[in-house]
Amino acid sequence: MRGTNRHEPGCFCWPELATTDAAAARNFYEELFGWTHRDAPARPGTTYTIFTLAGHDAAALYSLAESHGERGVSPHWNSYVAVASADASAAAAASLGGTVVTEPFDVGTNGRMAVVKDPKGAVLCLWEAKEHPGIGVDGEIG
Repeated sequence: MRGTNRHEPGCFCWPELATTDAAAARNFYEELFGWTHRDAPARPGTTYTIFTLAGHDAAALYSLAESHGERGVSPHWNSYVAVASADASAAAAASLGGTVVTEPFDVGTNGRMAVVKDPKGAVLCLWEAKEHPGIGVDGEIG
């Protein structure tokens, strides 16, 4: 198993599923890819599930809040790209004609993130790693 604990800026570093049925999604992806999981507390009353492959972080999932459904947000995958600075990268995206959907904010001590949308509407998450670099597997099936 090739592992990694660092992602160069510009590299995809974390896939994350936002879903309306966390238990069903967790079971599906564990069966499909052979992942296992561990749960971590998130916002009040919710759980953040981290999938692992051979003991290395591989992806995550969380439940969409009811308010997301009311706004028409359907289940989707978020793709995170490593950046040196979430603040500088969000500002750069805006200066290039993109939209900052979610201003940069700290994710506990794990890192700092922002969400941007390119000029054509594609959404991308920016990840400035601190204690959590992102996925810990590299080039592995599953």
